[in-house]
Amino acid sequence: EPPVRAAILPYPAHLERQVVIQGASARLRPVRPDDAARLVELVDRSTPDDVHARFAGGLRHLSPEFAARLAQVDYDRHLALVIEGPEGDLWGVGRLVSDPAGESAEFALLIRSDMQHRGIGGRLLEALVDRAREMGLGRVWGEVARGNSKMLVLAAEHGFTLCGSDDPVRARVERVVPATVGDTTPT
Repeated sequence: EPPVRAAILPYPAHLERQVVIQGASARLRPVRPDDAARLVELVDRSTPDDVHARFAGGLRHLSPEFAARLAQVDYDRHLALVIEGPEGDLWGVGRLVSDPAGESAEFALLIRSDMQHRGIGGRLLEALVDRAREMGLGRVWGEVARGNSKMLVLAAEHGFTLCGSDDPVRARVERVVPATVGDTTPT
């Protein structure tokens, strides 16, 4: 008889690891429910332009309720990874939400404005792609504001291609995820 699978997977501690960001030790790990206040701080310490680029709307501050929802995820289909600095503050967060069919997943990133251009976005993006590969997903994609040149460049540097779109405001970037576990070459 096959083992019974939990309705909601437990915290995936195996995804935690130490990383070095420009000489500073940090921790890449899945988000936890107790991160809600740190997510509020992450948004509050980001510029309005960076917050707008991530949330595509008038959001400027995360309410405690919305932050709690963002910090409590189903680790099976919705993964959020954070990079936590040595003082416990969050430097960035990346999300990966798979479709119901388990064929592809959408990603999103927010890097705290004062921590950008240090490799955090690339580190999170590659960790999300690696997780997509482990999950057997074939593609990772994201909707990016056309004016968000930082994200468009980052995506291109990590093997994402710009897909055609009639939307004048948002562009779709996509990366095929190779099935071979040891292959991290962008395709």
